[in-house]
Amino acid sequence: GGWLAASQTTASLVSWVGAGGAQHFATGTSAPCLSAFKPVRVGAPIGVESAALWRAFEGIHRRAMRSPDALPRAWFDERDALESAALAAPSADPAPHWRAVGALVGRWNATLDATPPRDARPAWLRRWWAPRDEEFGREG
Repeated sequence: GGWLAASQTTASLVSWVGAGGAQHFATGTSAPCLSAFKPVRVGAPIGVESAALWRAFEGIHRRAMRSPDALPRAWFDERDALESAALAAPSADPAPHWRAVGALVGRWNATLDATPPRDARPAWLRRWWAPRDEEFGREG
């Protein structure tokens, strides 16, 4: 969407429906284009993993907004591998997959903390986001 007309959603849901039943996947994060889809069961709570993962992933998302090239191809490769594994081997308990994605997010946040990407946004946009980023940092 670009700097002025960026679009964002709060989560996405994908369902695979076939003769053998249905599988449902959600991101549970603020940037489905970057996040991993994780298995969910309709009518079943996700648990505490969802809130913690949303917050942890937001660190990655905000860095990607600062610099669209902040996430290397390796992030997407690892994310795609986790999604493929969840699709290939459905489980009655989605929690282990949510934890695996949480571990991936934690590791990539640490990687980005160690080498923060340059903020490529225009100065006016950095100023607009500065108090919001500060508030986000205080909430954690």
